[in-house]
Amino acid sequence: GILEGSCAVTGNMGGVAAQLLQSASYQESSATLYKAWGLITETFANGAQVTYTYQATAAVKNGAAVTGIRTYQITGGSGSMKGITGSGTCSISYIPSGGSTSTCNGTFKLP
Repeated sequence: GILEGSCAVTGNMGGVAAQLLQSASYQESSATLYKAWGLITETFANGAQVTYTYQATAAVKNGAAVTGIRTYQITGGSGSMKGITGSGTCSISYIPSGGSTSTCNGTFKLP
């Protein structure tokens, strides 16, 4: 099904602190595999935004996603992030009570 969500985020890009991720995704799962793909908008302390597309897969155990991988591609930016390009990968740990934590590594280039 389709899911929308948001979460707090830590870290920075180009020296500007990240504040919020908002996402819209399509998700499907089976007894052993969870898949999602969609769009993310990341908002920074100075009001700039970066948009991404992403794809994620995760192992499912006892009906719940456990660990997974997300790949992302930067598709655009606004404000101080205008013209940004890049991509990366995140490792995801799902929390049994709901939600997840991610650790992401990638590269980006600002003009």
